[in-house]
Amino acid sequence: MMYLAARRFGRPVRAWMLRRPSRRAALTWTSRRIRRHGVPFMIAVRFLPGRRIAGALASGVLHYPLRKYLIGAGLAESLWATHSVGLGYLGSAAAGNPFCAAAIGIGIGVSVLVAAAGTAVQWVVHRRALRARAARRAPGTPPRTGREEGGDQASSITAV
Repeated sequence: MMYLAARRFGRPVRAWMLRRPSRRAALTWTSRRIRRHGVPFMIAVRFLPGRRIAGALASGVLHYPLRKYLIGAGLAESLWATHSVGLGYLGSAAAGNPFCAAAIGIGIGVSVLVAAAGTAVQWVVHRRALRARAARRAPGTPPRTGREEGGDQASSITAV
């Protein structure tokens, strides 16, 4: 429903998303990734807190093909349901054995820590690349924002 509403009423939705910096950042972030990764991103965005709605809205606003959106959303919902049922099953199976319940909790905690560490590493690598690019720039040259050349941030929101 979010996708269809954003597709049909894209201009008001885009205006609403652009009013606040946090929503603007979410739309920009999502728009770039939809254009770059397509269906795999549509699957992944369903698992990210706060990005689920932004993913559907951005897909509709960008007029991402309905068929591809439905494939991505269907696969994502199937994976989400399997994940939830699996965790429920493991939790109920472990309820009789405190050791298993602790092992499952530790496993989930380790997964979250690994994901957080991976995200931190990506962020650090990205920041270092930006600094290296800035250091290679000629002295006195103003930094590029990407907007002058129609970069992702400007074109991903205004292209539609």
